[in-house]
Amino acid sequence: MEYESCRATKLLEHVLNVIERVFERKIRKSVKIDNVLFGFRPGKGITDAIFAVRQMQDKCRNNGKKLYFASIDIVTVFPSVL
Repeated sequence: MEYESCRATKLLEHVLNVIERVFERKIRKSVKIDNVLFGFRPGKGITDAIFAVRQMQDKCRNNGKKLYFASIDIVTVFPSVL
């Protein structure tokens, strides 16, 4: 493998990262992301989502109600997202 071909690939990766950041900023200005989307908001991680689900489970269990929920791993469903 030649060094020149690797260098071009690495430069392309950096350019795409810059373009991705520009698009992300423009999209975030025009689209409001709901507070329940934990993984896509700054300062909100998966542990916050797990804590909220556990609280809902406890409340439903104490009140004798059923709780149904679904979780989607976007990387598994859409591998081309990353």
